[in-house]
Amino acid sequence: MGVLSNGEFAAVRDLLVKAARLEGTERDDLVREIGARIAPQNSAWARELVAALADSRSQHTFTRAIVESLVTANPQSAADWAADLPETALRGLAFNVLAMKWAEKDLDAARAWAVALPDQIARASAVEGLTWTWAQQDARAVYEWALGLPDATLREQVFVKTAKLLALQNPRQALEWTLQFPDGAQRENALQYVLFQWAAQDLTAATTWAAEVTDPVLRTNSEIAIARSWSTQEAQGATIWAATITDPVAQAAALKTTLRHWAEANPADAAAWMVQRGATPLNEEIFRSVTMTLAEKNSAAISAWLQGVTNPDWRRIGEQIVTAAQAQARAKPRPAG
Repeated sequence: MGVLSNGEFAAVRDLLVKAARLEGTERDDLVREIGARIAPQNSAWARELVAALADSRSQHTFTRAIVESLVTANPQSAADWAADLPETALRGLAFNVLAMKWAEKDLDAARAWAVALPDQIARASAVEGLTWTWAQQDARAVYEWALGLPDATLREQVFVKTAKLLALQNPRQALEWTLQFPDGAQRENALQYVLFQWAAQDLTAATTWAAEVTDPVLRTNSEIAIARSWSTQEAQGATIWAATITDPVAQAAALKTTLRHWAEANPADAAAWMVQRGATPLNEEIFRSVTMTLAEKNSAAISAWLQGVTNPDWRRIGEQIVTAAQAQARAKPRPAG
């Protein structure tokens, strides 16, 4: 195909803007198709077309299609195009997609390019994309490569990403790797994710392992992650199990999630169970948390939840929370049109 004329470019721009106004997959498919067609013809105009889109979803879909098309022909051209995007979020997305696709074609070249990027945000985005592709092929190789990275932040990022990817395939092995990470927020993030996935795949194995953990911090964090995962499968059982967590703060953290899921499915029974625990300060905190979330996000469940609360003080607190949530909802500006 030849380079578009100015008139043809204007027509493509108008079509792209119209496509972005569609709904659902029809919009995404058409925006993606236009991106794939325009990229080989004029990459500079492709950048202008990104700016013509008003909503971020269409911008992201279009940018992804442009990069995927360019990287097929020439990864370095795709990298140059992405580097000139003015918006940080779009540039990060472009680098992420580029690294994923480039790694499929030439892992060594993609890896050398990603770690050499001078901008920290761009480098992190590219390495994440690279890790996504590489870890699905050989997670152990990614882990060993990351051990030699001089940048500690980048090293931890690769560790966490690899652990999360491996958790979908082999959560027990992912857990063993994650436990070797240096202490810090990234390690805790990875552990929570891995244990969540393990509990989703094999609840019995995960709970048995957590029960044998001797380190108190690791045990409580593990129990919270397992309870939250369990509650997405069967909230009543998860809630009853979470109530056996010995650390009171960890127990409360787990119950705020599990009890909310139970209340969304069966608010009356969940409320009755909560009331029978007694009106302690910690239980009131859990009650407030669940009530606030239901009041804001699940109006269908909140009435039955409060009707099941026989404690008059809690009932009054719940009604106050609902009234405040309703007032806040009314105060929000409504979209025009």
